[in-house]
Amino acid sequence: MRTFARIAYGFILHLQPHEFRAEFGEEMLWIFDEQMRCGEGGVARVVLCAQLLLDAAHSAFIQRILRDQQQPETLGPPIEQMSPSALLTQIAQGGFLVFSCLFSIFSIVLCLEMVMSSF
Repeated sequence: MRTFARIAYGFILHLQPHEFRAEFGEEMLWIFDEQMRCGEGGVARVVLCAQLLLDAAHSAFIQRILRDQQQPETLGPPIEQMSPSALLTQIAQGGFLVFSCLFSIFSIVLCLEMVMSSF
């Protein structure tokens, strides 16, 4: 089972783009071997093997899709080329976004606390 699974995993790795496979292929095979070695026996091993194979196939599909698509143009100049007022605007927008997220989380926790205290 282990040899067949490793051969299948290696085949799926060959579906990855060459650049991705050259950079991560050996490490992915090593992780696969470690997962299979440390996994439990029986049905758990079969499930783990299926998960690893599906994950590799999913990764190959995503890598092929992303590599074939045109990369979007940037939305603006790099941060070092921005004027001080534009940089200040970006910082203010980021701060407002963080504040909004924290306020939302606080509101949700407060509402949950009120609901839980009524029971």
